[in-house]
Amino acid sequence: MIDPRTKPEIRRELRALHERSTVFWAAFSTADFVAPIGEAWSPADNVRHLIKSIRPLAGGLRVPRLLVLHNLHHVQNVARRKGIVFEERT
Repeated sequence: MIDPRTKPEIRRELRALHERSTVFWAAFSTADFVAPIGEAWSPADNVRHLIKSIRPLAGGLRVPRLLVLHNLHHVQNVARRKGIVFEERT
């Protein structure tokens, strides 16, 4: 699947990505995994960053859709009162 759109599709793609990532990162020896690559992050640092980045997304997927729509409506109303214009997406 290239462009998951529904919650089950996103979950399925995230599970598949997790499995592929686990295999990829497990191929590193412990020493290579924690060692920086030149001046760049180590593979372990990359994994830590990915985990920290995906947690908010995973949390957002647990929020009921009606609550998200309610909050979005509230933000749009506040923005309108303050004269903030959102870019329309098609």
